[in-house]
Amino acid sequence: MLLGALVAGLHAGLIYNTWPSMDGRVLPESAFALHPWWINFFENAGLAQFDHRMCAYVVALGAAALWLVVRRTEPKGDALRASSNVLVAIVLAQIVLGIATLLNQSPLALAASHQAGAVALLAAGLWNVFEHSRAAPHYTADASA
Repeated sequence: MLLGALVAGLHAGLIYNTWPSMDGRVLPESAFALHPWWINFFENAGLAQFDHRMCAYVVALGAAALWLVVRRTEPKGDALRASSNVLVAIVLAQIVLGIATLLNQSPLALAASHQAGAVALLAAGLWNVFEHSRAAPHYTADASA
């Protein structure tokens, strides 16, 4: 969400409106043009968009891996499976909204939907963590040990 805020604040959705490449490149042109180098992560619109994309891929892979783990382990409750399903569904919706927003040069309705999706994804992630904590065995401290 923080990287999305940088993208929105820098109006980075108005440039590099191609996917999966960034105008035919992996890294945006002039990714590290600003000095000192580290400021590019906060003030270079192209690099902010690149970082947002890479983080989105990591989140998607993580959600898919978590979903597979829940599916392959012994049943730990319908709520955990449901929260995992919702989490993956929202991640997929976010991917579709993000790509559509980018390809259409950030129209307000799509951009706002993508931002609302980020809030929904945060809520789904918190729900999933809660269900994981409920499904995990609870250990009590043994006073005699």
